[in-house]
Amino acid sequence: MRVDGTSYRETAEAIADLVSAGDGGAVCVSTVHMVMEAFDDPEFQRIVNSADRVTPDGVPLVWALRLLGVKKAERVYGPSLLPMVCDLARERGLSVGFYGSSAEVLDELVRRMWKRYPGLEVSFAWAPPYRALTAEEDQKAIDGIEASGASILFVGLGCPKQERWIAEH
Repeated sequence: MRVDGTSYRETAEAIADLVSAGDGGAVCVSTVHMVMEAFDDPEFQRIVNSADRVTPDGVPLVWALRLLGVKKAERVYGPSLLPMVCDLARERGLSVGFYGSSAEVLDELVRRMWKRYPGLEVSFAWAPPYRALTAEEDQKAIDGIEASGASILFVGLGCPKQERWIAEH
């Protein structure tokens, strides 16, 4: 499975560049768990390898990259990347959306992002039920995301569900 030697700033800028290009895109924040899922499932490996960027969230991935000669590799931890991307979105006037987790967690996350980054536009936040969505529910979610105008959508469904959802949508 591909893992990019990158940094927080490079990743945040790459996300903003994807938005500017207008073609959409996907960024995977990878742990060892994701690598093992990709090892066990060639289709999942294809999904991850087709992402625009795959960051090394786990320190063992950074160690592996450095052993492979990627000296500039550093950990790009998802919970630390999210506020950086939100700050960049606020600076550039981009709206963000959140899909996943629970309603309580999303409410707290949005509250904290607004407090930390005044002026950040959060145009979408929805916690889907902890089960497979019906076709109607899935379409309603997609319609809501599209109608919100979110420039960046953070998906928090857990690995490998979130990567599969991103690839499908």
